[in-house]
Amino acid sequence: MALIYQVLCAVLLLSGVIVLVVAAFGVLLLPDMLSKQHAATMATTLAVMLLALGAGLWMHDWGWSVRLLMIVTFMLCTMPIASHVLARAAVAGRGLIHDREHPDVVHYRCFIRKNNDSDAEADKAKG
Repeated sequence: MALIYQVLCAVLLLSGVIVLVVAAFGVLLLPDMLSKQHAATMATTLAVMLLALGAGLWMHDWGWSVRLLMIVTFMLCTMPIASHVLARAAVAGRGLIHDREHPDVVHYRCFIRKNNDSDAEADKAKG
């Protein structure tokens, strides 16, 4: 039984490390700010939960489990807010967006409309 318990802890800890490494590559390789912040916040939250669960199972002390539960709760409360703030800053600051049809062309776009026109009127004005 102890061997299964140790293997479960090792799998959780290793899974958390793998998710963090994939998130780091996502931040480095993804093309635009919105994709990078998504990789950074979503994967980091999952990785911290996996690492905390693995560490909580590894330590046989309730004090550690309570601390790790507080860390996970803090991450679950703050990471969505941080992600939202980063996305708003990227959109408001005309974040760097890659064109999917022409990946080598980089330009700036802003998704915030200055007025409350409908999509049909905006498309008509463009054309």
